[in-house]
Order: sequence, then C-alpha cells, then structure tokens
Amino acid sequence: GRVTSIKDFGAFVDIGGVEGLVHISEMSWSRVLHPSDILKTGQEIEVFVLGVDKQNNKISLGLKQLKPDPWININSKFSIDQIVEVKVSRLVKFGIFVSLSDDLEGLIHISEISFDRVEKLDSLFQVGDIVKAKIIKIIPEDQKIGLSIKAYLVDQNMQTNEESDVPNSSN
Repeated sequence: GRVTSIKDFGAFVDIGGVEGLVHISEMSWSRVLHPSDILKTGQEIEVFVLGVDKQNNKISLGLKQLKPDPWININSKFSIDQIVEVKVSRLVKFGIFVSLSDDLEGLIHISEISFDRVEKLDSLFQVGDIVKAKIIKIIPEDQKIGLSIKAYLVDQNMQTNEESDVPNSSN
C-alpha cells in the first residue's frame, strides 16, 4: 500500500482503493514516539491486514507482524547476568529506557543507575548515549528486560580485584 497521511496515533495506508490504519502500536515491536519516525507520506509499504470491520468500514493494518516477534526467542539472544552495550532511547522519571536491538527495549531503573542518589537523569545521560549494563531480569510474557549499571560496575570491580590478586609469574 501507499501511506496517504500520518497522524499522532498512526498512519493511513491506501491498499488498492481502500484505506486502512496502521496504529502506532502496530508499527514496531519497540516503542514508537511518532509514526513519522518510521513512515513518510507517499511511501510504498507492505502491511499485514489485522482485521476488517465491515459494519464501521474500518481496516486495521500492522507493520510489526511482518517481522519476527523478538520476544519469542529472547532467551536465546540474551540471558540474566549478561553484560551488554546499549543505547539510551528515552529518559523517564523512574529510569532510562535503552535499546538492546532494533526491536527490543529494556529499562535501567533509577535505583540501578548509581550508588549515589540520582536527582536528574538528564545530567548523566542523553538520548543516543551508549552505556554498559548487566541484564538482571528477563520477563518475556510481560515483554520486560531489566538492566543495572550498578551490577555491571560491581562485576567490573570484582574482576579488577581478582586480576590484582593474581601473583606475578615472572621470576
């Protein structure tokens, strides 16, 4: 189909003479801030027909259904205690959301960011920053991944201490 217009809640797509809506929640497996971040008016796209409401003359369309659900095999890609390099995607009052891949976001709760009290996240992070963190929980059925910078730092500190405990082997 062809994107005919973009609204805050989604995009209308002409699919051969009839128009359907791709709701913002059906555009990607990860959060979409605005449909224009993904689609442009006039763009030709492939869509998945989610439903047809003949009574109200509405067609529901989806984009994300054309890609594999990243949550289905999440445990084969990521594991608890794994150290990952992630990109900050959003700052919220209670923490930072980070991208683990194109379609997966996780949360570093504000309590898992620093051993010191954090007042303003924007004084420490900006969208696009790359940080290292440790995965501390994966809940596929809720589509949630929890990460911790503090746990990563503890691991790094322990590793540094273990390396300094190794006796010098040169005689």
